[in-house]
Amino acid sequence: MHYLFDNGGVTDGLLGRFGDFRFRQHGSTGTGGGVPGRRRGGCSGAFCGYRQSHGICNHCNRSYQRNLLSDWRSFRDGARQGGAQDHAQATGASVENINLITAGEAELAIAMQDSVMQAYEGFGAFETPNTELRAAMRLWPNYVQLVTTANTGIKSVEDLKGKRVGVGAPNSGVELNARMIYEAYGMTYEDSEVDYLSYGEAIDQMKNGQCDAAFVTSGLPNSTVSELAFSYDMVIVPIDGDGRDNLINKYPFFAASIIPADTYNNEEDVESVFVYNIMLVNKDLSNDMVYDMMDCIFNDIGSIKASHNTADQNIDVTFGVDDVKIPLHDGAAKWWQDHGYDTPQN
Repeated sequence: MHYLFDNGGVTDGLLGRFGDFRFRQHGSTGTGGGVPGRRRGGCSGAFCGYRQSHGICNHCNRSYQRNLLSDWRSFRDGARQGGAQDHAQATGASVENINLITAGEAELAIAMQDSVMQAYEGFGAFETPNTELRAAMRLWPNYVQLVTTANTGIKSVEDLKGKRVGVGAPNSGVELNARMIYEAYGMTYEDSEVDYLSYGEAIDQMKNGQCDAAFVTSGLPNSTVSELAFSYDMVIVPIDGDGRDNLINKYPFFAASIIPADTYNNEEDVESVFVYNIMLVNKDLSNDMVYDMMDCIFNDIGSIKASHNTADQNIDVTFGVDDVKIPLHDGAAKWWQDHGYDTPQN
């Protein structure tokens, strides 16, 4: 089976191995949401934390080895007879993940819900609606972090006018966030000198005095932002006021939030927004297979929670699926219903 994780933060090609599943990097490089000791650079989009996905897949593999997912094995064996191979692939961005799962080139993918909704309804980065997208569950939130340094004088979103701004790799989750935030504040990219850099690249440019601000969308804390805050007089620009209200009213998959004090060098809470990551499932997977996959994830959720603090805080059956804005795969919907949860989109 083929899994897509938007993880430009993994730079060594072959990341790890567990059973029949292999991690490979495709696309840009960088630490993103925080793989310690790896080279910084181009992580951009929905999923920038390698350990969360690694924890999920490692756990599923252990369950798989204990024969809890016999139909996954049958699927795998049948695919192998046809020359197929199972692996998890780190891709460049949410939009790429959605396009690949739509084309039938993956069974599972992780994407930010703003990108998912654009694809489902056919706006923004997607010209036509894709109403066949299906979800399994919501995952951890990604926080929009607009960062700059004190010497730029940028204290609000409106202050980005006339400034050099890294908005994320084209059509990445970060870039889609930036575009919608500009719109919510009555601005367009034409108001700034925008550069389609991943946030790792944009922050490197900030250190060199070649960029004034950068959009970052990730879990908290982000290791690349932490390094900037440690070495420079970093400022987190609030996303608040009427602009934030406009953003949430038009795009309700955003939610008001704060970046808590002392997350970085910020002594006080900073107003912002977050958007959830969503696990997408290929609509052609059997209901039984998806149901078993959900069992695999939640039967020993402690293993996944232990993989990363973000997973520990944000992946739990008690959260349900009310936050998922597209229909669930029928197998996932049945699993949630059997466990006593409403599935409002189904």
